[in-house]
Amino acid sequence: MTFTRISSLKAHITKNHDIRIGIATVTLKCSVCSDLTSGVPHMLKHLRGHTVVKELVRCPFQECNFQSNVASTFSAHLSKKHRNAGLEDVQMELVVGWPSQECDQHTESPDCLKLSKQ
Repeated sequence: MTFTRISSLKAHITKNHDIRIGIATVTLKCSVCSDLTSGVPHMLKHLRGHTVVKELVRCPFQECNFQSNVASTFSAHLSKKHRNAGLEDVQMELVVGWPSQECDQHTESPDCLKLSKQ
């Protein structure tokens, strides 16, 4: 099964895999250095770290072209434009792993959880 929207994937996981997305954490890849982070809050904190050392960071949310290398500007953008953003709003190419029910470790997405990059 392939999903074109994070919200559809989230609904599928909640319904069919007994994982609550609000509690389960996904693995997200940094667009700057490819480090992996657990969940949206950790990813945003990690990205702010890049801006502290003046590295250019792109906003990780869908349909947003904002980029900055200034920590305060990046933080202000997030708080003004994406205050209520969550996992379903993250660019799909940054989502790289889902928690495994069997061992609670992050794994590559199983076949039924593939995201379509259309």
